[in-house]
Amino acid sequence: MLLSITYFKPLSPLFNSIIKPPIIPDNIYWLYYNYYFHPFSYICSAKLNKMLSFNNTKVAFSGKTNADLNRSYWLFKMVSNSSFVNIGKSLTDFAIKTHLPIKSLIKATIFKQFCGGETIGECDKVIADLGKYKVGTILDYSVEGKESENDFDACKQETIATIEKAKNNPNMPFCVFKVTGMARFGLLEKISSKDTLSEEEQKEFGRVQLRVSAICKVAHDANMSIFLDAEESWIQVA
Repeated sequence: MLLSITYFKPLSPLFNSIIKPPIIPDNIYWLYYNYYFHPFSYICSAKLNKMLSFNNTKVAFSGKTNADLNRSYWLFKMVSNSSFVNIGKSLTDFAIKTHLPIKSLIKATIFKQFCGGETIGECDKVIADLGKYKVGTILDYSVEGKESENDFDACKQETIATIEKAKNNPNMPFCVFKVTGMARFGLLEKISSKDTLSEEEQKEFGRVQLRVSAICKVAHDANMSIFLDAEESWIQVA
C-alpha cells in the first residue's frame, strides 16, 4: 500500500505541476504538487499577508535543499522525454516481473518525488516537514481500477483511516478520495451512459453508495471537509 500526499500553500497562485510518470507500476499512488487558491485556506495555521509569488524562488522553495531541487529538475526533465519514458516503463515492468532488486532505486527517485509513504504512518515525517513551512498536506489513497468487493471495502477503510488521521492534525485541513476506488469503472461508465442496470448491478451500485456515505459520515462527524476526485468526464454522471 502506498499513499500519496498532495501539497498546497494557502492563498498561493495557480501553479499546478501534475505528473504521472508511466514508468512505475499501476499500484503506485501519486503525489501531486498543487499550489493554488484554496477555498479552505482559512483552516491553515498560517495566514499570509500578501500573495505568495513563485517568482521569488528563495521563498517558494525554501523548504527544499539544493540536492532536492536538482533531483526534481533532472527527474522532471527525464519524464518529459517520451522516448525515455517508454523505454523506462518497459525496463521497469521487466525488472518487477523478474524480481530484480530495483525497489531502492525507485524509492530514492520517483517514489520520493511523488509519494508520501507506503503507509499512513510513513507519511508523518513528510507531513511534519511540510508543516514547518506552512504547507498543508492531503493524504490521497488513490487506488483505482480494482474489481473485487473486498478491494473496494479495503479502500473505504483506508480512506476512513486518512480522515481519522487528519482530524487531529492542523497540517491536514481536508481529505479526498476517488469513487473509482469504491466501484468498478465499467459500472460507473454504464450508469453515466444511462444504460439499464441488471438486478445484480443495481445491488452492486447500492453497495458503492453505502461506501461513499460511510466515508462522508465519518468526515462529517470529524468536522472535516472532504473532496471527491472528479476523474474522467464520462463517468461523472454516476
